[in-house]
Amino acid sequence: VLMGILTLFLILCVYLLYGMRKDALQLSDNLAGYMRHSVDNRLDEIRKNTILFELSTTNSKLTKINTSEDVVLSDAYTFCDQLRNYRISSKLADHVMVYYTKMNFTAGNLGFYDTRSYDSLMTIADGMPFDLRQIIQSQNPETQFIYNAGSSQLFYIREMHFEGNAVGYILVRINVDELLKSVHAFSNNTTADFGILFGENIVAYTGSSEDEAGLSGLLEADSSENVIREKQDLLVYTHPSSQYKGITYIVRYRQSDLFRSIYIAAAVCSVGLIFCLILGICMSINIIRRNTKPL
Repeated sequence: VLMGILTLFLILCVYLLYGMRKDALQLSDNLAGYMRHSVDNRLDEIRKNTILFELSTTNSKLTKINTSEDVVLSDAYTFCDQLRNYRISSKLADHVMVYYTKMNFTAGNLGFYDTRSYDSLMTIADGMPFDLRQIIQSQNPETQFIYNAGSSQLFYIREMHFEGNAVGYILVRINVDELLKSVHAFSNNTTADFGILFGENIVAYTGSSEDEAGLSGLLEADSSENVIREKQDLLVYTHPSSQYKGITYIVRYRQSDLFRSIYIAAAVCSVGLIFCLILGICMSINIIRRNTKPL
């Protein structure tokens, strides 16, 4: 009777495990959809502001100037103040730069300088080499973002045109930690970790660095579909951005944490069944021995 009860309970645990796993996948879809909506909206704020910068009167004048000698410096400094005010008011924008290809000058929240001097200022501010033109050249034309693997920085880029020709670029360096703040509160109530993937690079992740290293080989880059990957104890769900190509959102579970109670119950049932089986065998052997003894 006990073995029958334990067997039924073990079957129930397996059924519950299957059902909970199915629910976990649905929850992953919901969480990733929530994160996608939240982060896409934050990124859209950057896109809208770069449009305003491009359409500003001062910027329109600067894109048409061939040499820095023709620049009205008071106008350029006023435009830099506008960029600086946006940088201060926006937690998401870590740095704002506008590069003018004709005169090889850059306007940004650090001021208005020739691009080499601006690179030097950025190098001093960041404590690592910075090359604006190299970053621009590394852009994939199919995306609106650039990921600088050397400095682990993500940029939003907008190309400016005049009469069909590229005359400059607006770059916003994104504070990716700020992007994840909108999902941190949500993640505290779950056993899941969240991340943002650009191409094959993880640009932000709420889990530990050890867990991040374990994601290698499980991530589906540049996929237009939701993808689920499993590796040993990990269950990873990737969800592509609805608006921005190259951006993918990650929800990661450790199955031992997610299904811990079911695993414990199944283990107890298994141990109980094994114990009952061994006990039954021992009792059977004992009965056989007693029956085979001569009278």
